[in-house]
Amino acid sequence: LQPVLHIKAIAKDAIAKPGKGAWSNAGIVDLGDELLVFDSFTTPSAGFELRRQAEKITGKGVKYLINSHFHGDHVFGNQAFIDTTIISTSLTKKWCKEKNEIVNLENEIEDTKKYLNYIKIQIENNQDSIIKDSLINQFNEMSKVLVDLPHLKIVLPSVIFEEKIIIEGLKRKIELHSMGG
Repeated sequence: LQPVLHIKAIAKDAIAKPGKGAWSNAGIVDLGDELLVFDSFTTPSAGFELRRQAEKITGKGVKYLINSHFHGDHVFGNQAFIDTTIISTSLTKKWCKEKNEIVNLENEIEDTKKYLNYIKIQIENNQDSIIKDSLINQFNEMSKVLVDLPHLKIVLPSVIFEEKIIIEGLKRKIELHSMGG
């Protein structure tokens, strides 16, 4: 099981733009004097763009980043937030370290290229428009991951919690609850 977190607060969604290395969505919470960002996208470049946009829109700096779980589409943008407090459960931190480690960059790049070629063949051979669109989206996202791979640095959470953590800003309070995993 993966850790599940719930946030109770007023937040803005950061909706991923297809093909930009932001496969999943993120959240931005204005705490009043600073920002909290929930998940950092799939690539360093998408993470930096998320942070730039959040700070530009609000005029406030990001102080906290929450990692909901270890999957790359939620944590590979963490390096854009290296100077913030990155928070997760201990299990998420453990799995980020164990499951996301890039042991051999050349092999990782080669494996990603092979995967992209496989998807390209699937796109060419698939007649179902819904599946084909999904494969095209996956190809575009993974192509961006391939571009960012040489620059990817795994940045782990610096603050962990097990069941609950409360973050208080001037205007609102965030409660993070781990529901297991």
